[in-house]
Amino acid sequence: MHDDDPLEWLNAVLWPGGDGGFVRLDEGRTGRWWASPSPASPHTLLPIGPRRVALRSARRYHDGKSWGARARVAAAEAATLLPGSGRFGPMARTLDAHGLDRGVIGGLAVALDVPDLRVAVTLASPKSNRKPVLGLLDTAGRRLGFAKVAPDAWVERLLDNEARWLGRRGARPLRVPAMVWHGRIDGRQVLVQEAVTAPRVLRRPPTALPPAALFAAVAGLGHRRRAPLESSGWFAALTQVLDVATPDERAVVDAVLVDADRPIELGAWHGDLAAWNLYTRRRSISVIDWEFAATDVPLGFDVCHFLLQAENETNGTETTAALSSVRPRLAAPLSALGVPAGDHDVVWRCYLLELARRTFALRAAGVDTTAVTHGRAALAALAAAQPARQGARA
Repeated sequence: MHDDDPLEWLNAVLWPGGDGGFVRLDEGRTGRWWASPSPASPHTLLPIGPRRVALRSARRYHDGKSWGARARVAAAEAATLLPGSGRFGPMARTLDAHGLDRGVIGGLAVALDVPDLRVAVTLASPKSNRKPVLGLLDTAGRRLGFAKVAPDAWVERLLDNEARWLGRRGARPLRVPAMVWHGRIDGRQVLVQEAVTAPRVLRRPPTALPPAALFAAVAGLGHRRRAPLESSGWFAALTQVLDVATPDERAVVDAVLVDADRPIELGAWHGDLAAWNLYTRRRSISVIDWEFAATDVPLGFDVCHFLLQAENETNGTETTAALSSVRPRLAAPLSALGVPAGDHDVVWRCYLLELARRTFALRAAGVDTTAVTHGRAALAALAAAQPARQGARA
């Protein structure tokens, strides 16, 4: 695929047969999609009309959006209501498309029985789980769901995993979206989940931890137990991919797992619990993107991950520095989740191994890991800590 051109990449995913696609227009011509930030390198494609469709497709709020970002979304909503919005100002940055009755979009219209399906598109930046996400609407502007389209076998595995988690019932305040449709269209695996209602009110800053009850509810989606680490499903998943580790990487892993016979609290985890996957309302929190969810992992992984993502992605802190800043902040949230103080260091070191495990899994699947920094940084942090741990043991 043409990873260097986002539009060519998108067209190759959505129209594998080459019988359709989004096209850039000559200056002065008006298309049916607003390309943001620009047609040259779009991140989102929003349908211009009907206006109720444009208004609803522009309305995108989640916990990860700051007040400033929400103001920009509100401005985009307002722009859709202006007369001639498709011809003037920022809305003039448009694209068109052909073959909408074919490919993945045409197949979704048939699968969902919505002949005049309207689609908004979010294009992910290049990464290991890159995929287009389609906001599906009817002509009345009613959201029908969100569709993820797998461009390769690796993402197909992730969508298969997510399909197993959608619709699960958890304790309050957790709400897991239901699955609407899952299958193959034109050779591509497609997963459609129900649309989550986006709250306009920002109920906590993007970097603030969700309540302990949410982490506990996610952990409760699997069987919570205290057992030796070496008996856990997570330990088995790690050992399955260690064949691709280098001798130096394997030495770091083995040093961490020297206490694998020690009992630890285990439960389920979401795998990517971050502000942009949370929609907090007054009495519930909807959690989306369950691609990396798993059971029988050390309790507290989600806490570690949320804090790392907030520091690394939201605050923009370099990965190694972000890892260093997270460890001292774990005591209170892990204790609130029910993780004994004596287990905190074990949970953190196993979480670092989990970041490495993901890199190993990508490597084993033949995916290029050159741009994957978390696993390398985590192994380096563990290697640097080994002399101190050995001194403490002595």
